[in-house]
Amino acid sequence: MPWSNSFHESFSVVPTGKPTDAQVNLFLSSHGQTETDVLAAWPKGRPNMQAAGQPLKPANPKQFRNMSQLLRNIGLAYTDNSGKDGVVRVTRLGQEVLGWRQDGLNNNNVRIIARYASRAIAAAQLHNPTREAKGYVGARVFPFQFIWRAMLALDNRISIPELERAIFVVNNEDDLGEAILKIQGYRETGNLDDLGATNANGDDEGVAAWMCWASFGWTLIPKRKVGGDGYYRIPNGWPLQIIREVATTRQRHRTFSTDREYVEYLSACAGLPPDLR
Repeated sequence: MPWSNSFHESFSVVPTGKPTDAQVNLFLSSHGQTETDVLAAWPKGRPNMQAAGQPLKPANPKQFRNMSQLLRNIGLAYTDNSGKDGVVRVTRLGQEVLGWRQDGLNNNNVRIIARYASRAIAAAQLHNPTREAKGYVGARVFPFQFIWRAMLALDNRISIPELERAIFVVNNEDDLGEAILKIQGYRETGNLDDLGATNANGDDEGVAAWMCWASFGWTLIPKRKVGGDGYYRIPNGWPLQIIREVATTRQRHRTFSTDREYVEYLSACAGLPPDLR
């Protein structure tokens, strides 16, 4: 089963001044609060407006669900739906990320928290208890680690067609090796058919969502440059060092019963000390 490209949200761990910053901070500050409570406090702005000069619309529950999925997949927070109303749970890793953001997280000091977060991301599984991942039965894939390993084998770079056609169809370790060989062949010939068939559900925004997670919110791997050559690249220096370290650690595929068990496990894999600041 191809990896789904239907999710189109992303965010930057280092605040950029965009509306998403306030939404991330709200969610990470809402441990123990219900979905209703969080939506009532949802940052108001142009995304919630009918039109310029018109009354603000109430926050859309889809915004809550998207933020929950966005942060859950890298071990920061999740929604506990065991009761009648979803309750936000922020992991230890999520609490640390919020603290760093509030204390002045920037491109110079983000490497400290990114080193720990990379361990959590490396343990993420394609098949897990979350709603959108239950269909990947039989897959033995650590998606973000697989992306890293492919990039390291391919001159530290990868493009959207290479991801969408070759990487996002792998189901196990052997498939990853074959995908890397396909990409190497494609780079020699320039023939897209060498990568395999396109995923009918694939699009650039869907690929970007996967890369946002794999990059820990665009810290380990920056966004593609507008007007560039189309590649995502691992920068030299500390991002490359961190990815090399965590990509070589082989993970054991596990079975989890609940979202809570899975996301808290990711957070624990970060190995955070008592206080990073």
